[in-house]
Amino acid sequence: MPTQARQADRITAHKPRVSVRARIMILALLLIVPPMIDRVRLLENTRTERAARAAEEVADLAQRSVEAQSEIINSTRTLLQLVGRAYDALASDKSCAALLSGFAADVPWISGLSAVGPNDKISCSTRPASVGIDVSDRDYVRKARQSGDFVLSDYLIERADNQPALIAAYLATGKDAIILAPIELQWVERFADVIGQRKGATAFLLGPRGTVLAKLPGRGVLTEQGAPDDPLIRAALSQSKGSLSAAGLDGVHRIFAFDTLPGTDTRIVVGIDEREALGRIDRDISITFFAHALFGLLGMLLAWFCGERFILEPVRSLARTAASIGRGELEPRPMRDRWTMEFAPLASALTDMAKKLAERESELRAANQHLEELALRDSLSGLPNRRSFDARLTATWRAAEAKSPISLLMMDVDHFKLFNDSRGHIEGDNCLRLIGKTLEATLRRGDFAARYGGEEFVVLLPGADSAEAHDIAERARREIEALRIAHEAAPCGFVTLSVGIATFAPEDAASEQALMEAADAALYEAKRHGRNTIAAWAPPALAEAG
Repeated sequence: MPTQARQADRITAHKPRVSVRARIMILALLLIVPPMIDRVRLLENTRTERAARAAEEVADLAQRSVEAQSEIINSTRTLLQLVGRAYDALASDKSCAALLSGFAADVPWISGLSAVGPNDKISCSTRPASVGIDVSDRDYVRKARQSGDFVLSDYLIERADNQPALIAAYLATGKDAIILAPIELQWVERFADVIGQRKGATAFLLGPRGTVLAKLPGRGVLTEQGAPDDPLIRAALSQSKGSLSAAGLDGVHRIFAFDTLPGTDTRIVVGIDEREALGRIDRDISITFFAHALFGLLGMLLAWFCGERFILEPVRSLARTAASIGRGELEPRPMRDRWTMEFAPLASALTDMAKKLAERESELRAANQHLEELALRDSLSGLPNRRSFDARLTATWRAAEAKSPISLLMMDVDHFKLFNDSRGHIEGDNCLRLIGKTLEATLRRGDFAARYGGEEFVVLLPGADSAEAHDIAERARREIEALRIAHEAAPCGFVTLSVGIATFAPEDAASEQALMEAADAALYEAKRHGRNTIAAWAPPALAEAG
């Protein structure tokens, strides 16, 4: 008995502590765990990259709002300079209000124009309530007198209507008067259309003291008094430009970007919902954890029963297919006749995913192509827009041979502002639309017509010399004249065109800009000679010789 007991103990001592099946399961686990960790790491990296892209996107939105105000400020600067020159030419102050009303009528973002006399009181204004207001305590008035140039205030509350606005001031030196133009916050409402395309997005204007000056409607609850101690407000006020992830004033956690509006100490703060930006990748990470845990268990069970033939090879094949799809190679498909019943759903899912990705890629390409077409075409006239024209002109100029002529027609609808004033903007739009169609119908194959802006049209004539360009311009002028569009304010009683022609060869000018300037000068000459006519540009020396 003792001998048998010792033999049993010896056998027990030499018995493997881990079975072969357990070792296969451990091996399977070791094969599954590293890819799982790598996949999670890749997803975490993807999340970090997506968060960075979201921050860049929201910073771009803030930059677009800054650019929107910059355009308005530049336009306002030009307007005030024109008003200042006209104001200096006034014989008396009696016609001041009429002068200001004429300039302010067609500028939607300016609520009115005012003139401040030498005593720093508003002497005349398009808004009667503003006359007599003392603005001597306003910094922008003092700065305008000291600099003699265009000056901007920060956002402040106007005394006339108790509304926030940005005041632009310009000194009319001839009469020692300052022209004021309150710039309203209408551009914020236009920017709301851009913000509204993103679910959960919000934006607001933040004053230098932490006051919310304006907000985009329907984007959460924002206190009008601001919250200077709020972390978001403190961060936005601490620097002129930046981004951060924080809870907004409405409590929603967002990715924010802020930028300082030009000429002011006011920030535009834009935020997008962090859950909308990162929610999908967070769900993918959670699903990945769950899926890998499930696949790990399944892999060990399959390793228990099936081994190399029914586990490792199918997994490798599926992994290769998934990697190909991940690289954008959407043609590889799992061969379903090779799979056992357990792997068939995964193979089918990969196939369906590849098909859906291919469909979405095709849809995105079509959508992008459509967007590109919209970006290069003027919606009113149906012709290409100025951006499209600039690109075509540059490409044509660079592609042309040194001695090959390029002609440019610059056209302007005569007295179009009077047409709009007398018949209305709807009729004005119909007129421009009809002119665009008529111009397009008169061109040769290969010519390029575009709406350059307002009532101006341009026609690019590659390979056309001055004589051919003149024939085309005359045909276009006659066709527009033949439309007989009634225009009571025009001398001839109907709509006409003035056309400027310039013909250059690339060897004659340093750039295509010279061609544009020459055509513009010729158009001015056509207007100076009575409109409804054609003028061709000629070099000054030749012009003097003639």
